Amino acid sequence: TCALPICRLYHMNDFVRTCRDRRALLALIFPRLYLLETADVFSLRDLKEAENGKLYKKLYRVCQEYTTHIEKCELCQAKGFFCEYCHSPEPIFTFQIRTTIQCQNCMSCFHRKCYKVENCPKCLRIARRRVGNGSFPS
Repeated sequence: TCALPICRLYHMNDFVRTCRDRRALLALIFPRLYLLETADVFSLRDLKEAENGKLYKKLYRVCQEYTTHIEKCELCQAKGFFCEYCHSPEPIFTFQIRTTIQCQNCMSCFHRKCYKVENCPKCLRIARRRVGNGSFPS
């Protein structure tokens, strides 16, 4: 698995790049924009800073800034999910990797403590719809 801030940044990419405030948000990580797109590519500078702890601290700060923004921004909030198991009114986000999980089939997001692979509500709805339409999963 990857280091926590790297994974979180990767999941924040869609929020940051489509927000009205994207220029200011991207400036926080510039010139390392590639870190938003993949959790597997690092420059030599990144590796050197990872060794001495500077990279982790910088990325942690960026994640905190992005999280604060996303929690306050109406446009970013609209990209959140609601857990279909517990029906909590609080939106959840894929970058909350310690507390949420994403279904590998339908890509919906749920609380880790609620999620049951075999009973994903969205997957069940999709399956019912396919059966109702006469089309079957391949």
